[in-house]
Amino acid sequence: MPRRQPAHALGDEIHPAPALGGDEVADAFFRAHGMLRVDVLEGLFELPALVKSQRPAMRHRVAVMTTTGGGAASVVDRLGMHGVELAAPIMDLTMAGTGRNYADALEKGARTDCDAVVACVGSSAQFHPDIAVEPIIRSPKVKPVVAFFTPQADRSLALAAAHAIPAFRTPEACADALAAFFSWRSPRATPRVASGSVLDQPFELLANLGIPVAPWAIAEAPDFAHGIAYPVAVKTLEAHKTERGGVILGVANDAELRHKAAALGNRVLVQRMERGLLEAIVGYRRDPVVGPVVLVGMGGVMTEIYRDYVLRIAPVSVEEGMEMIEQVKGFAAIRGFRNLPRGDVQALARAVSALSSLAGVDAVEEAEVNPILVKAEGIVAVDALVARRQA
Repeated sequence: MPRRQPAHALGDEIHPAPALGGDEVADAFFRAHGMLRVDVLEGLFELPALVKSQRPAMRHRVAVMTTTGGGAASVVDRLGMHGVELAAPIMDLTMAGTGRNYADALEKGARTDCDAVVACVGSSAQFHPDIAVEPIIRSPKVKPVVAFFTPQADRSLALAAAHAIPAFRTPEACADALAAFFSWRSPRATPRVASGSVLDQPFELLANLGIPVAPWAIAEAPDFAHGIAYPVAVKTLEAHKTERGGVILGVANDAELRHKAAALGNRVLVQRMERGLLEAIVGYRRDPVVGPVVLVGMGGVMTEIYRDYVLRIAPVSVEEGMEMIEQVKGFAAIRGFRNLPRGDVQALARAVSALSSLAGVDAVEEAEVNPILVKAEGIVAVDALVARRQA
Protein backbone atom coordinates (compact mmCIF):
# COMPACT_ATOMS: atom_id res chain seq x y z
CA MET A 1 0.00 0.00 0.00
CA PRO A 2 1.15 3.60 -0.36
CA ARG A 3 4.00 4.59 1.93
CA ARG A 4 2.60 8.08 2.28
CA GLN A 5 0.30 8.58 5.26
CA PRO A 6 -3.22 9.98 4.84
CA ALA A 7 -5.39 11.79 7.34
CA HIS A 8 -9.16 11.94 7.06
CA ALA A 9 -12.08 14.24 7.67
CA LEU A 10 -13.06 12.72 11.00
CA GLY A 11 -9.84 13.25 12.94
CA ASP A 12 -6.32 14.51 12.73
CA GLU A 13 -4.53 11.19 13.24
CA ILE A 14 -2.12 9.71 10.73
CA HIS A 15 -3.51 6.47 9.34
CA PRO A 16 -0.75 4.52 7.60
CA ALA A 17 -1.51 1.35 5.70
CA PRO A 18 -0.09 -1.87 7.15
CA ALA A 19 3.35 -2.89 5.98
CA LEU A 20 2.78 -6.16 4.17
CA GLY A 21 5.32 -8.93 4.60
CA GLY A 22 6.28 -11.50 2.01
CA ASP A 23 4.66 -14.23 4.10
CA GLU A 24 1.21 -12.62 3.87
CA VAL A 25 1.55 -12.16 0.14
CA ALA A 26 2.71 -15.77 -0.23
CA ASP A 27 -0.39 -16.98 1.64
CA ALA A 28 -2.62 -15.04 -0.75
CA PHE A 29 -0.77 -16.47 -3.74
CA PHE A 30 -1.03 -20.06 -2.47
CA ARG A 31 -4.74 -19.66 -1.77
CA ALA A 32 -5.45 -18.21 -5.19
CA HIS A 33 -3.75 -21.17 -6.88
CA GLY A 34 -5.26 -23.98 -4.81
CA MET A 35 -2.04 -24.68 -2.87
CA LEU A 36 -2.05 -25.93 0.73
CA ARG A 37 0.39 -24.65 3.32
CA VAL A 38 1.39 -26.14 6.66
CA ASP A 39 3.66 -25.02 9.47
CA VAL A 40 4.56 -28.45 10.85
CA LEU A 41 6.65 -30.84 8.71
CA GLU A 42 4.66 -33.90 9.79
CA GLY A 43 1.54 -32.28 8.41
CA LEU A 44 3.18 -31.97 5.01
CA PHE A 45 3.85 -35.72 4.92
CA GLU A 46 0.26 -36.60 5.82
CA LEU A 47 -1.56 -34.05 3.62
CA PRO A 48 -1.58 -36.17 0.44
CA ALA A 49 -3.59 -38.89 2.18
CA LEU A 50 -5.96 -36.28 3.61
CA VAL A 51 -6.78 -34.50 0.35
CA LYS A 52 -6.67 -37.48 -2.00
CA SER A 53 -10.04 -37.87 -3.76
CA GLN A 54 -11.40 -34.91 -1.78
CA ARG A 55 -12.72 -31.52 -2.77
CA PRO A 56 -12.18 -28.27 -0.85
CA ALA A 57 -14.44 -28.12 2.20
CA MET A 58 -16.97 -25.31 2.40
CA ARG A 59 -16.89 -24.98 6.20
CA HIS A 60 -14.51 -25.52 9.15
CA ARG A 61 -16.28 -28.13 11.28
CA VAL A 62 -15.00 -31.43 12.68
CA ALA A 63 -16.43 -34.33 14.65
CA VAL A 64 -14.12 -35.82 17.30
CA MET A 65 -14.25 -39.41 18.57
CA THR A 66 -11.86 -40.35 21.35
CA THR A 67 -10.78 -43.02 23.82
CA THR A 68 -8.64 -40.47 25.65
CA GLY A 69 -10.18 -37.28 26.97
CA GLY A 70 -6.88 -35.47 27.46
CA GLY A 71 -5.63 -36.34 24.00
CA ALA A 72 -8.81 -35.14 22.34
CA ALA A 73 -8.77 -31.91 24.33
CA SER A 74 -5.24 -31.14 23.18
CA VAL A 75 -6.28 -31.50 19.54
CA VAL A 76 -9.50 -29.52 19.96
CA ASP A 77 -7.63 -26.69 21.66
CA ARG A 78 -5.20 -26.45 18.75
CA LEU A 79 -8.03 -26.64 16.22
CA GLY A 80 -9.73 -23.74 17.98
CA MET A 81 -6.59 -21.65 17.55
CA HIS A 82 -6.93 -22.23 13.79
CA GLY A 83 -10.61 -21.24 13.80
CA VAL A 84 -11.86 -24.82 13.29
CA GLU A 85 -15.17 -25.56 15.04
CA LEU A 86 -16.64 -28.70 16.59
CA ALA A 87 -19.73 -29.98 14.81
CA ALA A 88 -20.90 -31.65 18.04
CA PRO A 89 -19.57 -32.34 21.55
CA ILE A 90 -16.60 -34.70 21.70
CA MET A 91 -17.78 -38.31 21.79
CA ASP A 92 -15.74 -39.94 24.56
CA LEU A 93 -15.66 -43.73 24.23
CA THR A 94 -13.19 -44.39 27.03
CA MET A 95 -15.63 -46.61 28.91
CA ALA A 96 -16.96 -48.29 25.79
CA GLY A 97 -13.54 -49.31 24.57
CA THR A 98 -12.58 -49.80 20.99
CA GLY A 99 -13.74 -52.38 18.46
CA ARG A 100 -17.27 -52.32 17.14
CA ASN A 101 -18.39 -49.46 19.36
CA TYR A 102 -15.61 -47.25 18.08
CA ALA A 103 -16.28 -48.11 14.43
CA ASP A 104 -19.98 -47.34 14.90
CA ALA A 105 -19.12 -44.03 16.54
CA LEU A 106 -16.86 -43.07 13.65
CA GLU A 107 -19.63 -43.80 11.16
CA LYS A 108 -22.12 -41.81 13.23
CA GLY A 109 -19.70 -38.91 13.53
CA ALA A 110 -19.05 -38.89 9.80
CA ARG A 111 -22.77 -38.45 9.17
CA THR A 112 -23.06 -35.37 11.39
CA ASP A 113 -22.92 -31.83 10.04
CA CYS A 114 -19.14 -31.87 9.76
CA ASP A 115 -16.46 -31.80 7.08
CA ALA A 116 -13.93 -34.17 8.66
CA VAL A 117 -13.63 -36.65 11.53
CA VAL A 118 -10.79 -36.86 14.06
CA ALA A 119 -10.23 -40.24 15.68
CA CYS A 120 -8.18 -39.90 18.89
CA VAL A 121 -6.78 -43.08 20.42
CA GLY A 122 -4.87 -43.34 23.70
CA SER A 123 -2.58 -46.01 25.12
CA SER A 124 -4.26 -48.86 23.22
CA ALA A 125 -2.66 -47.45 20.06
CA GLN A 126 0.74 -48.15 21.63
CA PHE A 127 0.04 -51.53 23.17
CA HIS A 128 -2.70 -52.97 20.92
CA PRO A 129 -2.24 -51.39 17.47
CA ASP A 130 -4.44 -53.87 15.62
CA ILE A 131 -7.36 -53.28 17.97
CA ALA A 132 -6.83 -49.53 17.99
CA VAL A 133 -6.45 -48.93 14.27
CA GLU A 134 -8.75 -51.63 12.86
CA PRO A 135 -12.01 -49.70 13.57
CA ILE A 136 -10.59 -46.65 11.82
CA ILE A 137 -9.61 -48.70 8.80
CA ARG A 138 -13.01 -50.39 8.71
CA SER A 139 -15.09 -47.23 9.12
CA PRO A 140 -16.84 -45.94 5.98
CA LYS A 141 -15.01 -42.88 4.66
CA VAL A 142 -18.10 -40.73 4.23
CA LYS A 143 -15.93 -37.77 5.29
CA PRO A 144 -12.15 -37.42 5.54
CA VAL A 145 -10.87 -39.20 8.65
CA VAL A 146 -7.61 -38.43 10.45
CA ALA A 147 -6.12 -40.20 13.45
CA PHE A 148 -4.19 -38.88 16.44
CA PHE A 149 -2.35 -41.45 18.56
CA THR A 150 -1.04 -40.59 22.03
CA PRO A 151 1.42 -41.45 23.44
CA GLN A 152 3.94 -42.39 20.72
CA ALA A 153 2.58 -45.40 18.83
CA ASP A 154 4.89 -46.28 15.94
CA ARG A 155 3.16 -49.52 14.95
CA SER A 156 -0.25 -47.86 14.83
CA LEU A 157 1.19 -45.01 12.76
CA ALA A 158 2.68 -47.49 10.31
CA LEU A 159 -0.56 -49.46 10.09
CA ALA A 160 -2.55 -46.29 9.39
CA ALA A 161 -0.05 -45.23 6.74
CA ALA A 162 -0.36 -48.63 5.02
CA HIS A 163 -4.09 -47.92 4.61
CA ALA A 164 -3.63 -44.29 3.48
CA ILE A 165 -5.08 -42.87 6.71
CA PRO A 166 -3.41 -39.62 7.78
CA ALA A 167 -2.20 -40.15 11.35
CA PHE A 168 -0.32 -37.86 13.71
CA ARG A 169 1.92 -38.02 16.76
CA THR A 170 1.27 -34.51 18.03
CA PRO A 171 -1.85 -32.35 18.37
CA GLU A 172 0.01 -29.49 16.67
CA ALA A 173 0.62 -31.49 13.50
CA CYS A 174 -2.93 -32.87 13.46
CA ALA A 175 -4.53 -29.44 13.83
CA ASP A 176 -2.11 -27.86 11.35
CA ALA A 177 -2.96 -30.39 8.63
CA LEU A 178 -6.71 -30.03 9.20
CA ALA A 179 -6.43 -26.24 9.12
CA ALA A 180 -4.59 -26.49 5.80
CA PHE A 181 -7.31 -28.77 4.45
CA PHE A 182 -10.05 -26.37 5.52
CA SER A 183 -8.24 -23.36 4.02
CA TRP A 184 -7.91 -25.17 0.68
CA ARG A 185 -9.70 -23.50 -2.20
CA SER A 186 -10.03 -24.45 -5.84
CA PRO A 187 -7.71 -22.42 -8.08
CA ARG A 188 -9.54 -19.19 -8.79
CA ALA A 189 -10.46 -17.98 -12.23
CA THR A 190 -9.06 -14.46 -12.47
CA PRO A 191 -11.85 -11.96 -13.20
CA ARG A 192 -11.35 -9.91 -16.32
CA VAL A 193 -10.59 -6.26 -15.76
CA ALA A 194 -10.62 -3.41 -18.20
CA SER A 195 -7.42 -1.42 -18.52
CA GLY A 196 -7.69 2.34 -18.16
CA SER A 197 -5.90 5.58 -17.54
CA VAL A 198 -4.86 7.03 -14.20
CA LEU A 199 -6.42 10.24 -12.96
CA ASP A 200 -4.22 12.64 -11.03
CA GLN A 201 -6.76 13.37 -8.26
CA PRO A 202 -7.30 10.25 -6.05
CA PHE A 203 -10.96 11.09 -5.37
CA GLU A 204 -11.65 11.31 -9.09
CA LEU A 205 -10.06 7.91 -9.53
CA LEU A 206 -12.30 6.42 -6.82
CA ALA A 207 -15.39 7.99 -8.35
CA ASN A 208 -14.34 6.62 -11.73
CA LEU A 209 -14.19 3.16 -10.12
CA GLY A 210 -17.68 3.60 -8.66
CA ILE A 211 -16.54 4.07 -5.05
CA PRO A 212 -18.59 6.78 -3.27
CA VAL A 213 -16.52 9.73 -2.05
CA ALA A 214 -17.43 12.39 0.51
CA PRO A 215 -18.29 15.59 -1.40
CA TRP A 216 -15.17 17.68 -1.93
CA ALA A 217 -13.92 20.69 -3.82
CA ILE A 218 -10.72 22.61 -4.41
CA ALA A 219 -11.07 26.11 -2.99
CA GLU A 220 -8.80 29.05 -3.80
CA ALA A 221 -7.96 32.30 -2.05
CA PRO A 222 -9.13 34.88 -1.36
CA ASP A 223 -12.76 33.83 -0.90
CA PHE A 224 -12.24 30.02 -0.85
CA ALA A 225 -15.62 29.39 -2.49
CA HIS A 226 -16.48 25.69 -2.60
CA GLY A 227 -20.21 24.81 -2.52
CA ILE A 228 -19.85 21.98 0.05
CA ALA A 229 -22.45 21.80 2.83
CA TYR A 230 -21.15 22.62 6.31
CA PRO A 231 -19.62 21.41 8.54
CA VAL A 232 -16.48 20.69 6.51
CA ALA A 233 -12.86 19.71 6.90
CA VAL A 234 -10.17 21.80 5.26
CA LYS A 235 -6.94 20.14 4.12
CA THR A 236 -3.78 21.10 2.33
CA LEU A 237 -3.15 19.45 -1.02
CA GLU A 238 0.23 18.02 -0.05
CA ALA A 239 1.13 14.62 1.36
CA HIS A 240 1.65 14.14 5.12
CA LYS A 241 -0.85 16.93 5.73
CA THR A 242 -1.80 15.82 9.24
CA GLU A 243 1.68 15.72 10.70
CA ARG A 244 2.32 19.15 9.17
CA GLY A 245 -0.79 20.66 10.70
CA GLY A 246 -2.54 20.65 7.34
CA VAL A 247 -5.98 19.45 8.49
CA ILE A 248 -8.66 21.60 10.12
CA LEU A 249 -11.87 19.87 11.20
CA GLY A 250 -15.41 20.96 11.93
CA VAL A 251 -15.34 24.27 10.10
CA ALA A 252 -18.86 25.65 10.51
CA ASN A 253 -19.30 28.53 8.05
CA ASP A 254 -17.77 30.66 5.29
CA ALA A 255 -16.24 33.22 7.62
CA GLU A 256 -14.48 30.57 9.71
CA LEU A 257 -13.31 28.79 6.58
CA ARG A 258 -11.77 31.92 5.05
CA HIS A 259 -9.98 32.69 8.30
CA LYS A 260 -8.58 29.19 8.86
CA ALA A 261 -7.93 28.17 5.26
CA ALA A 262 -5.66 31.17 4.71
CA ALA A 263 -3.14 29.59 7.07
CA LEU A 264 -2.94 26.48 4.86
CA GLY A 265 -2.19 28.17 1.55
CA ASN A 266 -3.86 29.64 -1.49
CA ARG A 267 -5.43 26.33 -2.61
CA VAL A 268 -7.06 23.87 -0.21
CA LEU A 269 -9.25 20.79 -0.25
CA VAL A 270 -12.68 21.29 1.32
CA GLN A 271 -14.59 18.11 2.22
CA ARG A 272 -17.88 17.45 3.94
CA MET A 273 -17.59 15.90 7.39
CA GLU A 274 -18.94 12.35 7.46
CA ARG A 275 -20.00 9.80 10.05
CA GLY A 276 -20.23 6.03 9.87
CA LEU A 277 -20.52 2.87 11.97
CA LEU A 278 -16.95 1.75 11.35
CA GLU A 279 -13.73 2.82 9.61
CA ALA A 280 -12.26 0.39 7.09
CA ILE A 281 -9.18 0.37 4.91
CA VAL A 282 -9.20 -0.91 1.34
CA GLY A 283 -5.83 -1.06 -0.37
CA TYR A 284 -4.21 -2.22 -3.57
CA ARG A 285 -0.58 -2.90 -4.41
CA ARG A 286 1.38 -4.36 -7.29
CA ASP A 287 3.68 -6.79 -5.48
CA PRO A 288 7.04 -7.33 -7.18
CA VAL A 289 6.84 -11.13 -6.76
CA VAL A 290 3.20 -12.23 -7.14
CA GLY A 291 1.69 -9.21 -8.88
CA PRO A 292 -1.45 -7.27 -7.89
CA VAL A 293 -2.88 -7.80 -4.40
CA VAL A 294 -5.81 -6.22 -2.56
CA LEU A 295 -6.62 -5.99 1.15
CA VAL A 296 -9.51 -4.96 3.37
CA GLY A 297 -9.41 -4.51 7.11
CA MET A 298 -9.94 -2.26 10.10
CA GLY A 299 -9.11 1.29 9.12
CA GLY A 300 -8.16 4.54 10.79
CA VAL A 301 -5.96 4.22 13.85
CA MET A 302 -7.00 0.54 14.13
CA THR A 303 -4.99 -0.32 11.01
CA GLU A 304 -1.63 -0.15 12.74
CA ILE A 305 -2.80 -1.13 16.22
CA TYR A 306 -4.45 -4.45 15.36
CA ARG A 307 -3.26 -5.27 11.83
CA ASP A 308 -6.67 -6.86 11.36
CA TYR A 309 -7.00 -7.31 7.61
CA VAL A 310 -7.30 -9.96 4.89
CA LEU A 311 -5.24 -9.98 1.71
CA ARG A 312 -5.93 -11.69 -1.64
CA ILE A 313 -4.54 -11.77 -5.15
CA ALA A 314 -6.23 -9.08 -7.28
CA PRO A 315 -8.60 -8.66 -8.91
CA VAL A 316 -11.39 -10.14 -6.80
CA SER A 317 -15.11 -10.44 -7.42
CA VAL A 318 -17.73 -8.95 -5.11
CA GLU A 319 -18.35 -12.46 -3.75
CA GLU A 320 -14.65 -12.84 -2.94
CA GLY A 321 -14.72 -9.40 -1.34
CA MET A 322 -17.54 -10.57 0.93
CA GLU A 323 -15.52 -13.64 1.89
CA MET A 324 -12.59 -11.38 2.82
CA ILE A 325 -14.84 -9.15 4.92
CA GLU A 326 -16.19 -12.18 6.79
CA GLN A 327 -12.64 -13.02 7.92
CA VAL A 328 -11.84 -9.60 9.41
CA LYS A 329 -12.43 -10.00 13.16
CA GLY A 330 -13.18 -6.34 13.83
CA PHE A 331 -15.95 -6.31 11.25
CA ALA A 332 -18.06 -8.42 13.62
CA ALA A 333 -19.15 -5.03 14.96
CA ILE A 334 -21.05 -4.36 11.71
CA ARG A 335 -22.16 -7.93 11.10
CA GLY A 336 -24.80 -7.84 13.84
CA PHE A 337 -22.65 -9.03 16.78
CA ARG A 338 -24.74 -8.80 19.97
CA ASN A 339 -27.37 -6.73 18.18
CA LEU A 340 -24.96 -3.96 17.21
CA PRO A 341 -26.13 -1.91 14.20
CA ARG A 342 -25.43 -3.68 10.93
CA GLY A 343 -23.27 -1.99 8.35
CA ASP A 344 -23.55 -2.25 4.59
CA VAL A 345 -20.88 -4.90 4.09
CA GLN A 346 -22.17 -5.60 0.59
CA ALA A 347 -21.30 -2.03 -0.40
CA LEU A 348 -17.86 -2.47 1.17
CA ALA A 349 -17.36 -5.68 -0.83
CA ARG A 350 -18.19 -3.78 -4.01
CA ALA A 351 -15.53 -1.22 -3.11
CA VAL A 352 -12.96 -3.97 -2.53
CA SER A 353 -13.74 -5.47 -5.91
CA ALA A 354 -13.67 -2.06 -7.59
CA LEU A 355 -10.28 -1.08 -6.18
CA SER A 356 -8.86 -4.49 -7.06
CA SER A 357 -9.74 -3.79 -10.69
CA LEU A 358 -6.71 -1.49 -10.75
CA ALA A 359 -4.90 -4.70 -11.63
CA GLY A 360 -5.86 -3.75 -15.18
CA VAL A 361 -4.30 -0.28 -14.92
CA ASP A 362 -0.58 -0.67 -15.52
CA ALA A 363 0.24 2.89 -14.46
CA VAL A 364 -0.93 2.38 -10.84
CA GLU A 365 1.61 0.97 -8.40
CA GLU A 366 -0.40 1.36 -5.20
CA ALA A 367 -3.71 2.81 -4.06
CA GLU A 368 -5.28 3.18 -0.65
CA VAL A 369 -8.61 4.31 0.76
CA ASN A 370 -8.20 4.87 4.50
CA PRO A 371 -10.59 5.33 6.01
CA ILE A 372 -13.65 4.31 4.10
CA LEU A 373 -16.68 4.74 6.37
CA VAL A 374 -19.20 1.90 6.49
CA LYS A 375 -22.73 3.15 7.13
CA ALA A 376 -26.02 1.37 7.72
CA GLU A 377 -26.68 1.99 4.06
CA GLY A 378 -23.75 2.54 1.77
CA ILE A 379 -20.13 3.55 2.29
CA VAL A 380 -18.14 6.72 1.73
CA ALA A 381 -14.43 7.29 1.21
CA VAL A 382 -12.95 10.24 3.07
CA ASP A 383 -9.27 9.95 2.22
CA ALA A 384 -7.27 8.29 -0.51
CA LEU A 385 -3.81 8.05 -2.03
CA VAL A 386 -2.59 6.77 -5.37
CA ALA A 387 1.02 6.08 -6.34
CA ARG A 388 2.08 5.82 -9.96
CA ARG A 389 4.46 3.15 -11.20
CA GLN A 390 7.97 4.37 -11.73
CA ALA A 391 8.97 4.68 -15.36
